[in-house]
Amino acid sequence: RRRALLPVFALAAGLAILTKATAVVLAVALPIVVYLWLRRELRMLRDPGVIATCAAALALGLSWYVAILIFVPGAFETLSHALVLPMGGKGSRGDSTHFRAPWWYLTVLPARAAPASLALPFVIWRLWRTRVYRDEPRMRFAALCFLVPFAAFSLLPQKQKHYVLAMLPGLALCSAEALCAAARELRPRLALFLRALGTPLALAGLAGAVLCALFYRW
Repeated sequence: RRRALLPVFALAAGLAILTKATAVVLAVALPIVVYLWLRRELRMLRDPGVIATCAAALALGLSWYVAILIFVPGAFETLSHALVLPMGGKGSRGDSTHFRAPWWYLTVLPARAAPASLALPFVIWRLWRTRVYRDEPRMRFAALCFLVPFAAFSLLPQKQKHYVLAMLPGLALCSAEALCAAARELRPRLALFLRALGTPLALAGLAGAVLCALFYRW
């Protein structure tokens, strides 16, 4: 909606394509399309300015691959292998295949998103309570930037742990909002819980520091 920022978006999207190729479709383009679809605003994608912006991003992002195809022998075969690999195709190198079950990221996300993953119960509660932030457009987009890549990468046969990086910015924003909402709604009980949990942990930490100091002194 800010027309002056369309060139900035084109540059950022073009650099994203150069950085991680087709992963941009799942991490950037798909959340935007789902967000507009939920708001019944897909017609915005037919706007000439938006079309020109996307064309500029693609021209910048694909220029590297055009250069490779022109100047590198055998580049087409290599690129075609890399393109079909995430969808279950066979790669040109056996060590580049990482096929996992659809639920694999459920086991990977908590460790990869730590310590923000400690807030996941609050995030799930908040997403359910607000119907994925139905009345808060900005938070809904942040939630989709987490949920859409998570679902999309989970459905792809090939999975790698570093794909979780695409989900973390949206998860971080949702975690912060969910914790703030929990603090507002559960203030007395949350304060009691933090005291009950924090006091013994603080005493244990202090005792551990003293014991470590004495150990190295002795």
